[in-house]
Formats: sequence, structure tokens, C-alpha cells
Amino acid sequence: MRRRTAVIAAVIVVAAPVLGRTAIGEPLDLRDMLLRPASPYLARAGGAGWDFGGQPILSDNGHGYTITAPDLSYRYGDTVARFGSTAVSLQPQGDAWKVRATPSRIEVHDAAGVALAATAAKAVVEGLWLPERHSFDDLTINLHQVDGHLRGGHSVALQQVAGRFKTKPAAVSAERTGAFGGDLSVKGIRGAAADGSVTRLDHASLRLDLTNMQQSPLLNLSYGHERPAAAGGLAREFVPTRLTFDGRVAPFPWREMLPRLPELLGRMALTGGSGDVSEALAPLGDVLGRAGSRAEVTRAAAASPSLTANGSGDVRFRPDGQGVGELVVEVKGLDDRLRSLSPSEQKRSPEVLPALTLMSMLGQPEGRGGDRVQRYHLELKPDGAIALNGRNSAALNVLR
Repeated sequence: MRRRTAVIAAVIVVAAPVLGRTAIGEPLDLRDMLLRPASPYLARAGGAGWDFGGQPILSDNGHGYTITAPDLSYRYGDTVARFGSTAVSLQPQGDAWKVRATPSRIEVHDAAGVALAATAAKAVVEGLWLPERHSFDDLTINLHQVDGHLRGGHSVALQQVAGRFKTKPAAVSAERTGAFGGDLSVKGIRGAAADGSVTRLDHASLRLDLTNMQQSPLLNLSYGHERPAAAGGLAREFVPTRLTFDGRVAPFPWREMLPRLPELLGRMALTGGSGDVSEALAPLGDVLGRAGSRAEVTRAAAASPSLTANGSGDVRFRPDGQGVGELVVEVKGLDDRLRSLSPSEQKRSPEVLPALTLMSMLGQPEGRGGDRVQRYHLELKPDGAIALNGRNSAALNVLR
């Protein structure tokens, strides 16, 4: 009986999780029993830890066990994620446990205060926990009607979020280095900035594959989104209605990046991945610089109602966070759009013609007829200067 209780408790610590006192009938202190099997996992998590925020209750639900935390939270460095009162069910399946939790809210706190606060009308997190491997197999996340608030007075609403992930800790992976991967899909995104501007995305998707986590982490990722076309002006011409890219970052300092991701993803949703996220991205450049990371965009594609673009690039980050490298982008449709721009369109949006003309002038034309494209070679130089097709970066200020 004691052995079975220890196994149950170890699962709760790591997967549900539990770090504290557990009560069945009357209070029972299991801390020493729980920390021993959990310690390898906690060491790999970089000193992270869970807290129940009070006395948790463990009960038999007829199919397994349910544990209720009064105020569940998870700390990672200076960042704390708070989930409030949370119930987690555990159902035995052979040597594994089916784990299911239904948190309704989350707050992410950092050294500067509350970075993100969100609630969900329905939230289910479940997966198969493998105690001997300290990992989940097919961990799924399903959220509906999410309302979030970001630091600075911004807000984000999501109709649906679905994710599926797998983990493979270093202790059991073939290379003994650890791996993590999965897919995240979000539908019905509405971001409202503090200044009143609104961004909408129909759908966004992200695929992650992080390997060699303990030595030289390598991150491969794919991203894509679709959004409605803007009604007019420069946004209709240049903001993509479809955007996809594949890339990789090595080494990827995931331990340092992890606390920053909630706010970054929130800001990406707020701006549709194409607006000003420099405030959130700037610290990431510093982290990548300290790690000596290299970011490579192997394929990127974008399309607006009139233009299409394809590109690739390679940037290395210096210790000061400065990126050095190059990006090459080919844009198709500029000539056709300049010819089709009607007098009424020019009257409604007089800024469009000069912008299209300037883009055509700055580009390097290649091909003929329907295959004609404008090629842009962007260089990020060690001294901080930017060159476009060999031209001084001052010419780019007109496009900002």
C-alpha cells in the first residue's frame, strides 16, 4: 500500500503537480516521499517548482484520484504562473497515468508585475503521464473563448486554442540529451492595442521541435497565419493576408526564453505577427546574443491582395544582442499593381503610389513579363548599419 501511495504521489508532484502537504481524510505529510522521485525532473527544469498555495485535498473518484489545489502556481526563475483553484484527475492505465486538469484562469507575474492575465470559458489539459520517464505522451491543450490582458493596457481574445505536445527527458532519450515538440493552432484572434487599434487573424499555427536540450539546443519551427485583407491604404498593399515561414535557431537558450514567451506570444497575437513587437523582441535578441545563437529562415512566403513575396535569411547574434547577417526577399506583382492603380484609388489613398514606386526603385528587377520580380538583398552589418541592394540604409527610413 505504501508503495502504491508513493507512486500516486510522485505522479501528482511532477504531472499535476504537488509540492507540499496532501490530505486523505486527515492531513498526511508526504513531502519527503514525493521529492525523492521528483528531484531528477526538477533539476532538469532549472530549479522550477510548483506550489499548491495551501493544503491540497486528495480523494478517490471511483476511477482513480482527484487532487484539488487551493491556489496552484508554478515558478520559473523570477516568473510565476498562477492558476488559482485547480482540480486534477489521475486515472491509472497500466504503468502510466491519464492526467486531466481544467484550469479556468492564468496570471503570469514577472519582476515588473503582471505580464499577462487570461481566463477561458472552457479549458482542458490532459495527457498520458509516464512516471518512469518523467514525461508526457500526447499532452493536449484545448481552450475556448479566451480573454487575455497584457501589460500596457492591451487585450487579446481567442476563440479556440488547440495544442498537442510530447516530451522526452534527457534521462530516457536515445541521445540522453532531451527533446520536446508539438503543434499549436489558434482560431479567431482579435488583438486590441491600448491606442484603440484592432488586429484580427482568422487562424495561426505553430510547430516546434526542440532537440539536444541539455547540450546545444536546436529549435526548428514553422509558423503560419491567415487574416482578412485591410480595407485600403498601405495596410492593404503590404500587410500579408497569408504568411508562412520555416526556421531554426541554434543554440536555442530555452531556459532563458521560457519566462518571456507568454508575453511575447500575447504581443504577436496583438499585432498579427506583422506589427510593432520590438518592445517584446528586443530582450530576446539580448538572450540570443549571450548564447551566441544563429537564426536561419529557410523559407518564408507572404501574400497581400496585390503582391506576393518569398525569402530566406541567416542572422548571427553578437553578445550585445546585435544581429549580423543577410536576408533576401523577392517580391512579385509590383509592376502590375502600379499599372492597375486607378485614379479613384490614388485619390482615396494618396500614400500608396509613392510607396509602390519607391519599392520598385529600391528593388533589383529580375526576369521578364509575368515572371518579373523585384529582388531585395538586406544586409545587417557589424557596425549596426543596414544596406539594401548596396544602398545606404537612410533610404529605408522612408518606408518606416
